[in-house]
Amino acid sequence: MKRTLLDTLICPLCHADLALVTAEERDGVIDEGLLVCTGCGHPWAIHNRIPIMLSPRLPDYEKKMGEARGWVAISQAEGWYEPTDALDLSLPNPVETFGWDPVEGSTWLATKYSFAHLLDWYVKPGMRVLEVGAARTWAGRFFVERGCTYTACDIVTDSKIGLGRSQFFIDHAGHYEAVAADFEYLPFKSGSYDLVFAIAALHHALDLPRMLAEMSRVCRVGGVVAGLNEGVRAYGATADTDVQAAEKTYGINEHVYTLTDYFGSFWRSGLRVNRFERGIGYEWFMSEENKRRVALLQQVPLAGEWLAPLMVLGFAHPNDGVSLYATKMK
Repeated sequence: MKRTLLDTLICPLCHADLALVTAEERDGVIDEGLLVCTGCGHPWAIHNRIPIMLSPRLPDYEKKMGEARGWVAISQAEGWYEPTDALDLSLPNPVETFGWDPVEGSTWLATKYSFAHLLDWYVKPGMRVLEVGAARTWAGRFFVERGCTYTACDIVTDSKIGLGRSQFFIDHAGHYEAVAADFEYLPFKSGSYDLVFAIAALHHALDLPRMLAEMSRVCRVGGVVAGLNEGVRAYGATADTDVQAAEKTYGINEHVYTLTDYFGSFWRSGLRVNRFERGIGYEWFMSEENKRRVALLQQVPLAGEWLAPLMVLGFAHPNDGVSLYATKMK
């Protein structure tokens, strides 16, 4: 981390400022060090350039650390733990780059689609951007290239599938910050960011309203909070899905919320949803009949862009992905 991060970073326990006590610094970046809260006195380590803002004193700490370990275990078991430079630099578009089977790579197809929309609609040079649930932080280079200040946070610090992989992308794109943090207790000052977003991370929250309230808190009034390609189930569909079964056995916290769950949590957090859509768009994995219905609904004046995803995500598909874009109202 750079010293400038202290202008934004706070203690997640009491929200007091932090003091830098020790630092091993190289080329203006702190490799190892110690931060101490000026309020409650809690120490926070800096390790491998990453402030570790995780503590057993935070609620549900063990369950969340169990999930962090679960991601490492499942990646090793399924054979995607070891990083490949060419693959990482292709993200979020490995399906087309490497000719993957679209069904097997459907999550990445949806990520590519929704992330492209985020960049096109909401990102401008000079913005301060926070990604919650950033994993290996592949998205950082896209914001650095656009002249934004980007910060990534996650509970997984692993060097291959977590924040520890960030240095690879920084070497290719330029400096940005990576912070180990609990999504429901973010260690950042209120109003610090213009854009706060998550990709397929909201549905891992133990307390969805709490996570969105924190994302809203650290966003400035008038800024944007977005959840991209989040798991959603139709009304009446079961919350238990075969897709998530394997991850749950590794201790990974999985949920499938309804549109009402998402909209309610956004609204209670002071966020007005301006747009929502199917995470992967309407060209992939839909029947021709539903495609025709979507096309007709989209033609309805004013309400068409809301009716189309409501039909697909709320009723036609038991389980799917949704992207929501909201403005912080106050």
